Amino acid sequence: MKQFSLIKHAGLRCLEPHFCSYALKGLQAVNAGTVSVKATPAECFAQAVYDRVEELDNTLASLRLVVPFLGEKCKAT
Repeated sequence: MKQFSLIKHAGLRCLEPHFCSYALKGLQAVNAGTVSVKATPAECFAQAVYDRVEELDNTLASLRLVVPFLGEKCKAT
């Protein structure tokens, strides 16, 4: 079964340039030794959305691992 990832959803493509810009600024800040990033509101929004979507993807991956196990446990009882 093919695993679907929400982070690749077409609805998020409009945020991709903003997220990439935010990530690049973050890497430049790390290389410069600074702890803060001056990001635009669109970049901050994109980063926040990507964080939440990543958490949903992690949750779905965990559920995909657990469901077969629970199915076997239910069949055994």
